Amino acid sequence: MKQTALKLAHQSGFFAPFRFLNRHKLLILMYHRFTNEPGSFSTLSSDFESHLKYLRQRYRVVSLTDAIQKLTSGDQVEPGTAVITIDDGYRDAYQVALPLLKKYDIPATIFVVTDFMDRKKWIWTDKARFIALHTQARTIEFENGSNVVRREISDRISKLQAASDINLHLKRLADEEKELAIAKFAAAMDVEIPEVPTPEFEALTWDELIEMEQHGVQVGSHTVSHPMLTQVDIERVRRELRDSKVRLENVLGHDVPVFCYPNGATNDQVTEEVRLAGYDCAVTATHGFNELKPDPFKLSRISAEHDLPHFAQNISGFEEFKNSFRTTHEMR
Repeated sequence: MKQTALKLAHQSGFFAPFRFLNRHKLLILMYHRFTNEPGSFSTLSSDFESHLKYLRQRYRVVSLTDAIQKLTSGDQVEPGTAVITIDDGYRDAYQVALPLLKKYDIPATIFVVTDFMDRKKWIWTDKARFIALHTQARTIEFENGSNVVRREISDRISKLQAASDINLHLKRLADEEKELAIAKFAAAMDVEIPEVPTPEFEALTWDELIEMEQHGVQVGSHTVSHPMLTQVDIERVRRELRDSKVRLENVLGHDVPVFCYPNGATNDQVTEEVRLAGYDCAVTATHGFNELKPDPFKLSRISAEHDLPHFAQNISGFEEFKNSFRTTHEMR
């Protein structure tokens, strides 16, 4: 919908019937980053607060474990059950999101990358963002084989959009090839990437993570170093799953039963390895709701990183209805 029409639809309660139709399906929301300042692709604190108010009025928000125990037992979840998930473990989850979660007494689940937490690794997608933000060039140029991205850049938004376009190409590469391509891109843009993330891209501290858990935020694993698990060998997959779980459990002092696939990348073999590693469930980046008795290791989510009208539309199920209607109409 166009922005004006979308606002009117939201204000008029247009999405309420779609929420009602999907009330017995589990809604898992996906967030990544938060900010107090406009000018990025992060979720604005004002938008996040409006999301939480909206959820408090219309949904029952629970932890991921509580929801999955109910759903996989064969029982229907209570109408309007939702779960908030936050990927990666950036420090803004503590600085921006946690105060609002505490204010509205709403639980969440955060999936963290343990080497990122230990200040050993970047989240690899941030390297392209760092390069784009710090180059003095006026044109972003990325080449890797047949993959070519050229974008004129003038401000923060255009730089971050260019980085997003480059990351789409990088996601297709094997892990080692990806790092080589990033290094080549950095050299071409005359940017030196620091060994550890700069403050804009830094992780939570372990003390901050423990504090978040004390305030109702469940902690899950997002691997050791955030590789796309479908692009590394099976022994690496097992280490990423096992070592991250052990590291988290040693710090937190209890079992860590939930997992999130980096970049949503999985296949049947990876999914089976997650189960064998001792996790109870895992979330993907596949868009959608979760119905009765889903595969607990292939849970769908819905991106929540939008303003309130888009948020209301996305979580109502209106898009699914629209796509289904369009498909049916095209088949006639």
